[in-house]
Amino acid sequence: MEVGQYYMKREKYDAAIDRFVEATKLMPDYAQPYKLIGEAYEKKKFLPEARQAYQKYLTLKISPKDAAEIEKRVERLDGEIQDQERRRAEATKPQG
Repeated sequence: MEVGQYYMKREKYDAAIDRFVEATKLMPDYAQPYKLIGEAYEKKKFLPEARQAYQKYLTLKISPKDAAEIEKRVERLDGEIQDQERRRAEATKPQG
């Protein structure tokens, strides 16, 4: 976890994600790595992946305060993902 956080601070998000995924394999019921994976994917603008990591975080034992914060992030990501999909559909629509 510490190495992943080190990479996050240096904006090396792929390396951070690798370390956090490693942590999930070693401690599958520990919530924090999933939250950090979500944050790293958000920084990379990989919104569906961020949303998925946050949803996994929400399934684990966390405080109600943390849950509320992450639920707000998931809602925001849902809106951003829908906007991206709408813009992508409009951009690929045949001009006529």
